[in-house]
Amino acid sequence: MALFWINDPGRPASGFTVYLDDHAVAQLPPEATLHHFDGLQPGEARSFGVQATYADGEKSPLVARTDRAYARLPDRSNYDVLVIGGTSAGVGAAITAARLGLKVCFIEETNRLGGMIVNGVAVTDVRNPARISGLFAEFRDRVKAYYGGNETGLRYEPWVANMIIKQMVYEEANIDLFFGVRATRALKRGAAVIGAEAVTLADGRKSRIDAEMTIDATIEADYSASAGVKYRVGREPRTLEEPHAGVIYYDRSTDTRLPGSTGQGDRRLQAYAMMLCVKDYGRPVGPTEPPPGYDPRKYRQAPAWDQSWNATSGRLMLNKFEINQHPHGSDLQEVNYNWPWASPEERARIYEIYKNHVLGYLHYIRTVQGKPTIWLADDEYRDNDGFPPTLYVREARRIVGITDFNQLDVMQARQRPHPDSVAVGDYAMDSHAVRVKDDEDLRHMGEGEFWIFQYTPWYQAPYGAIVPKGVSNLLVPSAVSATHVAYGTLRMEPVRMTLGQAAGIAAYLYKTTGRQPAELDPAEVQRILTRFGVYLTFFTDVAASTRHFDAIQFLGARAYFPEDAFNPEAPLTRQEAARLLWLQIKTLRPNIESDPYYASSYFDVTIYHPQMGDLANLTRLGVTPLPANRRFRPAENTSRADWVLWLANMMDVLSPGWRQPDAPNPYEDGDKHATQLHRLGVGSLLWDGADAMGRSGLQLRPDDPISRADAAASLYWLYLRAGQEAKKQ
Repeated sequence: MALFWINDPGRPASGFTVYLDDHAVAQLPPEATLHHFDGLQPGEARSFGVQATYADGEKSPLVARTDRAYARLPDRSNYDVLVIGGTSAGVGAAITAARLGLKVCFIEETNRLGGMIVNGVAVTDVRNPARISGLFAEFRDRVKAYYGGNETGLRYEPWVANMIIKQMVYEEANIDLFFGVRATRALKRGAAVIGAEAVTLADGRKSRIDAEMTIDATIEADYSASAGVKYRVGREPRTLEEPHAGVIYYDRSTDTRLPGSTGQGDRRLQAYAMMLCVKDYGRPVGPTEPPPGYDPRKYRQAPAWDQSWNATSGRLMLNKFEINQHPHGSDLQEVNYNWPWASPEERARIYEIYKNHVLGYLHYIRTVQGKPTIWLADDEYRDNDGFPPTLYVREARRIVGITDFNQLDVMQARQRPHPDSVAVGDYAMDSHAVRVKDDEDLRHMGEGEFWIFQYTPWYQAPYGAIVPKGVSNLLVPSAVSATHVAYGTLRMEPVRMTLGQAAGIAAYLYKTTGRQPAELDPAEVQRILTRFGVYLTFFTDVAASTRHFDAIQFLGARAYFPEDAFNPEAPLTRQEAARLLWLQIKTLRPNIESDPYYASSYFDVTIYHPQMGDLANLTRLGVTPLPANRRFRPAENTSRADWVLWLANMMDVLSPGWRQPDAPNPYEDGDKHATQLHRLGVGSLLWDGADAMGRSGLQLRPDDPISRADAAASLYWLYLRAGQEAKKQ
């Protein structure tokens, strides 16, 4: 374990004192910038600190960080779940599985956790931060707490992000974390994955990890490929489902495909990059010599520093910047085409090409663009000479899963709801150029580049995209089942982390039920996701703290509530009630006969009313009895008494024989229908706490209106109670 620090040039120290768990262990000279700690117990959390002493005898505050010495992977081990890859998806999977009580083996090749969050993507890719949920929201809250002030938690220094994510993992006693370990081969028994062979990179020592469930959270999905999972690389051809697929020269300003856009599919990959974190020191710093292979012509179309993405959107705190300029800048096209299949040695060679390329861009900024004060941040990646240990591999393999997510699934997200939603995404479908741009046509940013925000509403990511076909006991939450175009938004870190959470939950459900990921009802995964505050859909006025959040999200994922705002405490109108009741019946009994023109129509619900068909079917089935005056009063609020009656009648349709005539009545003011619903556990969802208690029992308050949140909660509970039985009929 090594501790790094920086000497303040404004007040040079005369020496440093190094601390371990608040005990001084070394006195070092003023030129020292690091100290190695030996003999530490692997996996044990320790506090590492340093304090400067100045010429006048004054001392600086003690600065300390908590970390752990790397644990040694045993030669043979056995776990409930093996998580491969410390990406954001891997972090989500490992933490969630551990919080559910599973024993987790978590392996990562480098010494950093969080994937691109900690390896250079220091600005979160999201349009509306309110759509972030689950574990990424927890990470964001910790970032805000660390920086304080008005920080949003959506930008962070890489070392800070790494510290926070490691701490989140360290807090989980059920996780055994092993850095510097690579999975080399899948172990299988028939179609089932049963673990992995692995190697410790420092000494080449081989190990075997047995696991009941494996989660391949890597971007490349090498492990999944070795397990026999089918996959795709490259671009699909243009189709009606994929209007921006294949070969494309795209003009952002006019939203048009330019000549040469054949739409032909191929195996080309969008550009990778090395994402530097640089700093403006306010004075010339760094080397004056260019890196190997430097050619300023490669960067001639890069914008001036002040107009670059780096200096605008990529601005961080403390005069730091994220370098992420394309197509001319940090991106490099074409040399990555073989990356998905490349050996570790070949990937190391490609890594060096990208490193020299981005150093060339930095040299161009410092010389041609006149910014010699900008150089690598002196407090980032200190153990790797200031460079992140991994490239920004935007895309490699994409598995073939039980659900394939495509461009129109995103573009038509409101028309194509995903009842198996396990995450909400909110960033434009995009692709960086796949071929070198060597022309002067400023209308496009290279063949293959697009950023189609206008075609990307917020959307739901389906559970089936992380479940591979044909291989059991395996989940893949990073290299998901999606087309190239759709993957351009699914690959964003908030979505990946939440997909990892879904994978961790599926592993837990396998452990507790014995059902394979492909056999699970996604509803089971969703119910646990909402306990962790994950959005399955999005409403502008619903947060994890909202009353009946789980019910609202569950039904919202199934398009019960298509509005942007849910208005949880607003009364439910009678026409809304009719729509919801018929939708629930159709959802749970999809083959039920429908007659939208049933003769017993209401006088005030004509053929032009949007709920005419719903109400006709409900009346035909006896859910909403036809009153003598044949008036439904659709715009009025739904009373609790009517809602209870309709719910009970709906249950007669979905689960005949559900009633128990001798059920005790706990209410002062409730009827037989409320009594039966109370027996199912629904009653407590129709009122709130002490306000519902009378002198001799519960109060239904039958004449009061039912709120939308309470209506959702009761429908949700009956969905779960009636769902399995109804689906069998």
